[in-house]
Amino acid sequence: MLATKPKQRSRNGLKAKQRRSRAPAELRFQYLMLTPDKKGIVCKLDSGKIYELAIATCAVAEAWDGSGVAGVRLEKDRRTAWLKLRSGVELDFPADFVLHHCEPTYAFHVSKIPPSMLGARVKALRERDGLTLEELSAKTGIAISNLSRLEHDKVNPSIKTLARVAKALGVDVAGLVG
Repeated sequence: MLATKPKQRSRNGLKAKQRRSRAPAELRFQYLMLTPDKKGIVCKLDSGKIYELAIATCAVAEAWDGSGVAGVRLEKDRRTAWLKLRSGVELDFPADFVLHHCEPTYAFHVSKIPPSMLGARVKALRERDGLTLEELSAKTGIAISNLSRLEHDKVNPSIKTLARVAKALGVDVAGLVG
């Protein structure tokens, strides 16, 4: 299993160093680990709740190649987890992705812009410019898997993300969402 450098061990897995943050506690991972059969990811969020996310949930990502799971790791800010496939491909997912799939009462993407037709607009602008997802990823610094989820209205991006995508596509944010 890949993981961040352990700051302290817990009986359930690796526990990342706790940091103060203005973000809601439930949107950060405390730790994550693969289940022994590698068919799930056990995640503990700062809210204290533990969830098991089926690996099959991540198979919808455009970069999914079916090569099998090699490991998982956390980003330093603990907002994003990475699933590494045996082929070397890495898929990232935010903590709210886990809540969306595992917590029936979670209001997905609370306080963000609703996706509506945003994904179709981003894809149309990208194709208008003759860009692939890989090229747009290079221009924005946003992972291909996240751009794919954005285009398929599977995520609700922050204003910062929208600004990066809009700039790369040569439009302002209002033109992107409007």
